[in-house]
Formats: sequence, structure tokens, C-alpha cells
Amino acid sequence: MHQASILGESFSDAKAYGWAVPEGGIPHKWETMVGAIQDHIGSLNWGYKVQLRDKKVEYINGLGKLLDAHTVEATKRNKSKQVMTAETIVIAVGGRPRYLDVPGDKELCITSDDLFSLPTPPGKTLLVGASYTALESAGFLNALGYTVHVMLMDYNSVPTTVFTPLEYGSVGLTEEEALERYGEANVEVYM
Repeated sequence: MHQASILGESFSDAKAYGWAVPEGGIPHKWETMVGAIQDHIGSLNWGYKVQLRDKKVEYINGLGKLLDAHTVEATKRNKSKQVMTAETIVIAVGGRPRYLDVPGDKELCITSDDLFSLPTPPGKTLLVGASYTALESAGFLNALGYTVHVMLMDYNSVPTTVFTPLEYGSVGLTEEEALERYGEANVEVYM
């Protein structure tokens, strides 16, 4: 995702260094990128499984419930339960995006996990939330040429900086610096 957006932006920069990039740029094939991303995710997941197996770590895909200080019960998808005990229990649940529980959310929206499984490009996109994932997704969708907006649901969470892509070191600009550098026509400020 990042590499695709960086390459796209590099084509326009390349002209200044003597590269003969066709007018209008080089077309991007969303379907090809999605295939590459899905292959990459698959290889990562396979690699994780192999590493766990090599280290003799048992992976249990289930919903965990603490029964006491040293006992966990895991309920698997097939509803079977497995009870495990240990001297020390480490809780590291990770997370998944969730729907907003508003009318139309599941019919009209997708999660960030689903974005790069879409068979066709998203086009104009509204990202709800200002998490790392939302801002990162907004950045590379914009770099791929799509109109992107970010909406915050909590006024206390408004980011105070405009972030450049991670590949450039996560250097932030204040609102004033962004307006000065890119001009009012190119910066949208949400209050």
C-alpha cells in the first residue's frame, strides 16, 4: 500500500530529474495492487504460523475468559471450550476495527481491514476516526489519487498536526505550517 502510493508520487517527481513520464502519469491498476497485498498478508500469516510451530507454541484461535488468576477458558468458533492454566498469563488481545452500530453501517460501510480486499477502487472516501490506521489509509489513498476526507467523532481527539507519510520520518506540520507550505486551497481544516 505504502510502496504503491510512494511510487505513484515518485513518477511526478521524476520529471524534474529528467525522466520522460507520459502526460497524465502512469495508470494504476487497483486489482493488481490488491492481489499483491493479499499475497503479502498471506505470506506474513503463514510465516507467523511456522515461527510459532518451530518454537513449539500452541496457537488457539478462541475467545478467552479469565476463570481465575492462573486459568483461562478459550471458546472456539465451533463452541468447544479449552481450559488452560499457567503461572503467568499475558493478555495481548490486539484489536479489530468495529462498525459504528448506526443504521446502514454494515450495508454502506467497510472497515479498514476490508479496504484492500475491494475488487474495485474505493473512489471518493470518508474515513471515520483519526487513529493511526485511519490517517495512514487516508495518506496512501490520497497519494493514489482518490479524494479522501477524515471525520472525527470526538472533538477532544482532533489531531493538532498534519502528518507526512511514514516513509518521510513521520515529521508533522502545524496547521499554520501546512497552510503556508501547501496553500489554503490544498489543506482542509476540520473544526
